[in-house]
Amino acid sequence: APPAAAVTLQDLLAKAKPVVTLDAQADAGQVVSKMAAEAASSVFVEDKGFIVGIINEKCVVHHADEVGGELSNLRASDIMEPKIRYGSLSSSVRDSLEILNESKQDHLPILAYSSGATVGDAEAPIKAEHAKVLDVTAIISAKQIIGQFYFDTIGAFPEEMTSEERFNLESEALKALKLPTVKNLMKTKQQRSEEKGPLGTMVLNTLVEDEISVAEAIRQMNKYNKGSVAVMEICRDVPILKGIVTEQDIVRRALAIGLDVHETPVVEIMSCSNLATVTTKETLLSCAFKMVDCNVRHLPVVSPKGTHVLAMISSKDVVAYFCEAWDK
Repeated sequence: APPAAAVTLQDLLAKAKPVVTLDAQADAGQVVSKMAAEAASSVFVEDKGFIVGIINEKCVVHHADEVGGELSNLRASDIMEPKIRYGSLSSSVRDSLEILNESKQDHLPILAYSSGATVGDAEAPIKAEHAKVLDVTAIISAKQIIGQFYFDTIGAFPEEMTSEERFNLESEALKALKLPTVKNLMKTKQQRSEEKGPLGTMVLNTLVEDEISVAEAIRQMNKYNKGSVAVMEICRDVPILKGIVTEQDIVRRALAIGLDVHETPVVEIMSCSNLATVTTKETLLSCAFKMVDCNVRHLPVVSPKGTHVLAMISSKDVVAYFCEAWDK
């Protein structure tokens, strides 16, 4: 494997996903259908041959709240994010993480011309044909970049080690880079929540028996700027994690198939099998491994007995703290 300093996005292209595009005049319902059909968490919006914006699941959920789930009256141009940060094929993994952290994007678009020259962070209009014709053009997700950081930090990919070997190397890296544990991260998130006053919260959660609707979950997620809701079930007077509802679940399992978000309870669309969780004693490298290994962007932080959900760790949290570690 190439040394850490030499790892670029070119080395990660094998893990990339194809770019998905849609016309700016397509209605938002078509956007949702396209995202579900292509299993894409984001799509490029094009107008007259040029890329003019990007739509991710957060954009869709935000606007679904505003229109009560009726997306057909909105255009792709109405819900897109016009400012896009691009990565270059020669960008290092570190630079790519910095871009994701600064822009708060879930995905990093990589565009290249047929001549081999890269677009980088150019602000000039980019022709959509350049995103279509080149096999190397793809979106590198935050989860994949985190996986490469894991390799750069401890010298091996997590799936190549036993649990004991991974734990020992994580501990060494934790001391060398002074990366915080989940407990440290929770303290910071708690401080930020308190600063927000009434709109501050560590985690959104609901009980199965409360039967809240998808529409209410959307409203709460937008109100508190969260990307997920933990669903709990009372068992012998103790709340147990039953499932998790993310923006992706809302887009693919509700909006894309035309469910009435006001009548559909969140339990019908939640992810409930193979739930990945972490404890307060685990490292952020452990979080990174679980995100890559389980293909998730949200990890509930559970109490030692695995009952109470104390907080939610997202890929953005991990990216932010990795960038802080580099700056020290």
